[in-house]
Parts: sequence; C-alpha cells; structure tokens
Amino acid sequence: TRRVMPAGRRRLTHPAATNVDLTLDRRSRGCRATVYQTDETHSVTPTGTVTARGRHLPVDLPARSLVTLVLN
Repeated sequence: TRRVMPAGRRRLTHPAATNVDLTLDRRSRGCRATVYQTDETHSVTPTGTVTARGRHLPVDLPARSLVTLVLN
C-alpha cells in the first residue's frame, strides 16, 4: 500500500479551485496518477493524469469536487 500525505498543512476542501503538492513515499517516486473527478456533472470521471516530480505530486483540485488519484 502506498501512502500519500499532504505537503504541509492545507485545507483540502474549498469552495474555490486550488492546487496542492502531495508528498509520496519513496517507492512512489516518479510515478503517474490518473485523476478522477466527482461533482454535480462528473461521476468518477477520468479527467487527466499527473506525473510526480521526484516525490512530489502536484495536483489541481477543482472547486466543490471530490478528486480521486490512482497511482500507476
């Protein structure tokens, strides 16, 4: 099981879009993640991929959405 932790203390629910930089464990370094969005118009819909930079995974979070990341 891979652990993903927020880099620093940030509020992850927000009425406006925001971005976060997640810190991955060492085994996940350089991985890719598929982004799935759930909101009023999406139902666990794949919306893109992001690639880790070393152990950091930059993610854009849309407003009022649940975002699920699946590490590949």
